[in-house]
Amino acid sequence: MSPAINGTADLSWFGRRSNGNVFASAFLYGGMAVALVIFLVFFLAPMIYMLIESFKPPMMSGEADALTFENYRSFVTDPLYQTILQRTLRVAALSSSLMLLCGYPVAYLLRIVGPRTRSRLFFFVISPMLVSVVVRTYGWVVILGKEGVLNSVLLAAGIDNGFSRSTHLFNMTAVVIGVSHVFIPLMILAIYNSLQKVDFSLLKAAANLGAPPYRVFFEVTLPLTLPGIIAGLTTVFPLAMGSFITVAVLGGPAVWVVSMSAYQQATTLLNWQFAGAIGAALLIAVTIIVGLFNFVMSHIVREQVRP
Repeated sequence: MSPAINGTADLSWFGRRSNGNVFASAFLYGGMAVALVIFLVFFLAPMIYMLIESFKPPMMSGEADALTFENYRSFVTDPLYQTILQRTLRVAALSSSLMLLCGYPVAYLLRIVGPRTRSRLFFFVISPMLVSVVVRTYGWVVILGKEGVLNSVLLAAGIDNGFSRSTHLFNMTAVVIGVSHVFIPLMILAIYNSLQKVDFSLLKAAANLGAPPYRVFFEVTLPLTLPGIIAGLTTVFPLAMGSFITVAVLGGPAVWVVSMSAYQQATTLLNWQFAGAIGAALLIAVTIIVGLFNFVMSHIVREQVRP
């Protein structure tokens, strides 16, 4: 288009561009407003309601309008719930550790292979997240059951003993394996993102200076990827703490955790107030643990980069 017609600048494009910017801005802010409303209605409002209800006595008490700390006192001081909370922390800690140990090599492999192989490996890492958690959990039931794949392989190999004749479900090991399998893609992606930022010429330089592979890893690679490890652990640990379906199916009553107690109080006993206190206490515990972990690991990272 000619910039001028009969000596007058043609500014028609400016009006069209301005209208486009207005529509784009309206669409952007409208979408943000819708997202904010959804967040307030479906996340924040239920959380506030749960918190308010947690300070009320059970409906059966006839004091529905009173406010009390009795629900929190019962959860904190009851030896049964102390044991359940400790077991929940143990499940989360073991699962997070297993995800780190298994996820780091996979993330490192994704970093060093070529683009075509990387895309294929990424498909295998991410594809389980496209399958329902229930389906993945029952996959482990098929593997670890009394007549499951594991025992069938052992019997076919001639190993016929108590181990190959019994179920491998309803114990801590099955729960840790199942929870780790569900959330490990998040750990792999977090570590891989950190490995992407590592200059591998530093590793070659360390090796050329005579450092053996284990020193290169522990003194160069690992410190440089600590931010990714922190991000991965602070992502999967809360998810493991609140995991319900996987623990209920693979652990059953033998591995009773906090989320199962909240579910029981809300659905079976209809004590929504105590269930709210359990949920709030779990949220507070996760926040404190993740905050302390972030503080300690951030201090370690600062010490690593300090000259």
